[in-house]
Amino acid sequence: TLELSAAGQLTSQNIGIAGPGTLDNQNGGIIDSAAVTNTGILDVDVNDTVDTYVSNGGLLSGVGTLTATNGATLNDGSSVTGNLSSGGNTTTNGTVTISGSAMGANLDVNGTLTTISGQFEYPVININAGELALTGPADTSTNTTVNAGSTTTFSNNAADGIDFGIGGTGTLVGSNTTISGDGLS
Repeated sequence: TLELSAAGQLTSQNIGIAGPGTLDNQNGGIIDSAAVTNTGILDVDVNDTVDTYVSNGGLLSGVGTLTATNGATLNDGSSVTGNLSSGGNTTTNGTVTISGSAMGANLDVNGTLTTISGQFEYPVININAGELALTGPADTSTNTTVNAGSTTTFSNNAADGIDFGIGGTGTLVGSNTTISGDGLS
Protein backbone atom coordinates (compact mmCIF):
# COMPACT_ATOMS: atom_id res chain seq x y z
CA THR A 1 0.00 0.00 0.00
CA LEU A 2 1.25 3.44 -0.97
CA GLU A 3 -0.35 6.19 1.08
CA LEU A 4 -0.52 9.69 -0.41
CA SER A 5 -1.15 12.06 2.50
CA ALA A 6 -0.37 15.51 3.91
CA ALA A 7 1.51 17.53 1.25
CA GLY A 8 2.59 14.47 -0.71
CA GLN A 9 2.13 14.51 -4.47
CA LEU A 10 2.58 12.06 -7.33
CA THR A 11 3.91 14.00 -10.32
CA SER A 12 4.48 11.10 -12.70
CA GLN A 13 2.66 11.34 -16.04
CA ASN A 14 2.01 7.58 -16.00
CA ILE A 15 0.84 5.96 -12.79
CA GLY A 16 0.33 2.20 -12.64
CA ILE A 17 -1.27 0.47 -9.68
CA ALA A 18 -0.40 -3.22 -9.88
CA GLY A 19 -2.68 -5.71 -8.16
CA PRO A 20 -2.96 -6.61 -5.41
CA GLY A 21 -1.41 -3.25 -4.46
CA THR A 22 -3.28 -0.20 -3.19
CA LEU A 23 -2.79 3.52 -3.77
CA ASP A 24 -4.52 5.25 -0.86
CA ASN A 25 -5.05 8.82 -2.09
CA GLN A 26 -5.85 10.78 1.07
CA ASN A 27 -5.04 14.27 -0.18
CA GLY A 28 -5.91 14.63 -3.86
CA GLY A 29 -2.23 14.69 -4.71
CA ILE A 30 -2.15 12.98 -8.12
CA ILE A 31 -1.03 15.39 -10.85
CA ASP A 32 -3.91 16.46 -13.15
CA SER A 33 -2.10 15.34 -16.32
CA ALA A 34 -1.52 11.77 -15.12
CA ALA A 35 -2.68 8.73 -17.04
CA VAL A 36 -3.67 6.24 -14.34
CA THR A 37 -3.84 2.49 -15.02
CA ASN A 38 -5.23 0.31 -12.24
CA THR A 39 -5.12 -3.46 -11.78
CA GLY A 40 -5.17 -3.15 -7.99
CA ILE A 41 -7.04 -0.73 -5.74
CA LEU A 42 -7.26 3.06 -6.03
CA ASP A 43 -8.82 4.48 -2.89
CA VAL A 44 -9.76 8.16 -3.37
CA ASP A 45 -10.59 9.86 -0.08
CA VAL A 46 -10.46 13.47 -1.38
CA ASN A 47 -11.60 14.69 -4.81
CA ASP A 48 -8.82 14.43 -7.39
CA THR A 49 -8.43 14.98 -11.14
CA VAL A 50 -6.38 12.97 -13.62
CA ASP A 51 -6.13 13.02 -17.42
CA THR A 52 -7.35 9.45 -18.03
CA TYR A 53 -8.29 6.47 -15.90
CA VAL A 54 -8.03 2.87 -17.16
CA SER A 55 -9.02 -0.03 -14.95
CA ASN A 56 -7.94 -3.51 -16.00
CA GLY A 57 -9.84 -5.45 -13.36
CA GLY A 58 -9.05 -2.91 -10.66
CA LEU A 59 -11.20 -1.36 -7.95
CA LEU A 60 -11.93 2.36 -7.57
CA SER A 61 -13.11 3.05 -4.03
CA GLY A 62 -13.33 5.86 -1.47
CA VAL A 63 -15.53 8.81 -0.57
CA GLY A 64 -13.82 11.32 -2.88
CA THR A 65 -14.51 11.67 -6.61
CA LEU A 66 -11.92 10.75 -9.22
CA THR A 67 -12.43 12.97 -12.27
CA ALA A 68 -10.86 11.68 -15.50
CA THR A 69 -10.79 14.78 -17.70
CA ASN A 70 -10.32 12.93 -20.99
CA GLY A 71 -12.26 9.76 -20.28
CA ALA A 72 -12.33 6.54 -18.32
CA THR A 73 -12.14 2.94 -19.50
CA LEU A 74 -13.33 0.10 -17.28
CA ASN A 75 -12.19 -3.27 -18.60
CA ASP A 76 -13.25 -6.81 -17.66
CA GLY A 77 -13.42 -7.40 -13.92
CA SER A 78 -13.34 -3.71 -13.01
CA SER A 79 -15.41 -2.34 -10.18
CA VAL A 80 -16.33 1.15 -8.99
CA THR A 81 -17.54 1.37 -5.39
CA GLY A 82 -16.36 4.97 -5.08
CA ASN A 83 -17.14 7.95 -7.30
CA LEU A 84 -16.07 8.32 -10.95
CA SER A 85 -16.61 11.42 -13.05
CA SER A 86 -15.46 11.68 -16.64
CA GLY A 87 -15.08 14.84 -18.67
CA GLY A 88 -15.05 12.54 -21.71
CA ASN A 89 -16.73 9.23 -22.32
CA THR A 90 -16.77 6.30 -19.92
CA THR A 91 -16.27 3.02 -21.77
CA THR A 92 -16.94 -0.45 -20.34
CA ASN A 93 -15.49 -3.63 -21.87
CA GLY A 94 -16.31 -7.07 -20.47
CA THR A 95 -18.03 -7.56 -17.12
CA VAL A 96 -18.00 -4.33 -15.11
CA THR A 97 -19.81 -3.38 -11.89
CA ILE A 98 -20.56 0.17 -10.73
CA SER A 99 -22.07 0.29 -7.25
CA GLY A 100 -20.74 3.74 -6.37
CA SER A 101 -21.52 6.78 -8.49
CA ALA A 102 -20.63 7.46 -12.11
CA MET A 103 -21.17 10.38 -14.43
CA GLY A 104 -19.78 11.75 -17.65
CA ALA A 105 -20.44 12.73 -21.25
CA ASN A 106 -21.47 9.32 -22.61
CA LEU A 107 -21.44 5.76 -21.35
CA ASP A 108 -20.32 3.29 -24.03
CA VAL A 109 -21.10 -0.35 -23.15
CA ASN A 110 -18.96 -2.75 -25.20
CA GLY A 111 -18.91 -5.86 -23.12
CA THR A 112 -20.57 -8.86 -21.68
CA LEU A 113 -22.42 -7.19 -18.78
CA THR A 114 -22.25 -3.74 -17.24
CA THR A 115 -24.23 -3.51 -13.99
CA ILE A 116 -24.94 -0.14 -12.39
CA SER A 117 -26.48 -0.33 -8.92
CA GLY A 118 -25.23 3.06 -7.76
CA GLN A 119 -26.08 6.64 -8.69
CA PHE A 120 -25.38 7.48 -12.34
CA GLU A 121 -25.75 10.44 -14.67
CA TYR A 122 -25.08 10.09 -18.41
CA PRO A 123 -27.00 12.07 -21.05
CA VAL A 124 -26.27 9.37 -23.66
CA ILE A 125 -25.76 5.64 -23.13
CA ASN A 126 -24.64 3.56 -26.11
CA ILE A 127 -25.08 -0.19 -25.69
CA ASN A 128 -22.80 -1.32 -28.51
CA ALA A 129 -22.51 -4.94 -27.39
CA GLY A 130 -23.61 -7.06 -24.45
CA GLU A 131 -25.95 -6.02 -21.68
CA LEU A 132 -26.54 -2.96 -19.50
CA ALA A 133 -28.40 -3.74 -16.27
CA LEU A 134 -29.57 -0.80 -14.16
CA THR A 135 -30.57 -1.60 -10.60
CA GLY A 136 -29.88 1.68 -8.85
CA PRO A 137 -31.24 5.22 -8.87
CA ALA A 138 -30.73 7.46 -11.91
CA ASP A 139 -30.10 11.19 -11.57
CA THR A 140 -33.44 12.41 -12.89
CA SER A 141 -32.13 15.94 -13.54
CA THR A 142 -30.60 14.60 -16.78
CA ASN A 143 -32.76 13.07 -19.50
CA THR A 144 -30.97 10.07 -20.92
CA THR A 145 -31.02 8.68 -24.44
CA VAL A 146 -30.21 4.98 -24.68
CA ASN A 147 -28.92 3.82 -28.07
CA ALA A 148 -29.09 0.03 -28.15
CA GLY A 149 -27.25 -1.83 -30.89
CA SER A 150 -28.44 -5.05 -32.41
CA THR A 151 -28.58 -8.11 -30.15
CA THR A 152 -28.07 -6.10 -26.97
CA THR A 153 -30.00 -6.17 -23.70
CA PHE A 154 -31.15 -3.22 -21.62
CA SER A 155 -32.80 -3.92 -18.28
CA ASN A 156 -33.92 -1.23 -15.87
CA ASN A 157 -34.90 -2.52 -12.46
CA ALA A 158 -34.11 0.66 -10.57
CA ALA A 159 -35.06 0.32 -6.94
CA ASP A 160 -36.91 3.63 -6.97
CA GLY A 161 -38.90 2.87 -10.13
CA ILE A 162 -37.13 5.55 -12.16
CA ASP A 163 -38.45 5.56 -15.70
CA PHE A 164 -34.98 6.63 -16.89
CA GLY A 165 -36.50 9.13 -19.24
CA ILE A 166 -38.16 6.40 -21.31
CA GLY A 167 -41.79 7.35 -21.67
CA GLY A 168 -40.79 10.79 -20.41
CA THR A 169 -38.51 13.05 -22.39
CA GLY A 170 -35.71 10.55 -22.99
CA THR A 171 -35.57 8.03 -25.80
CA LEU A 172 -34.64 4.41 -26.41
CA VAL A 173 -33.34 3.63 -29.88
CA GLY A 174 -32.52 0.09 -31.00
CA SER A 175 -33.25 -2.93 -33.13
CA ASN A 176 -33.25 -6.60 -32.09
CA THR A 177 -32.93 -5.34 -28.52
CA THR A 178 -34.27 -7.10 -25.44
CA ILE A 179 -35.84 -4.60 -23.06
CA SER A 180 -37.02 -5.53 -19.59
CA GLY A 181 -37.56 -4.23 -16.09
CA ASP A 182 -39.94 -2.67 -13.62
CA GLY A 183 -38.36 0.75 -14.10
CA LEU A 184 -39.56 1.08 -17.70
CA SER A 185 -42.66 3.04 -18.53
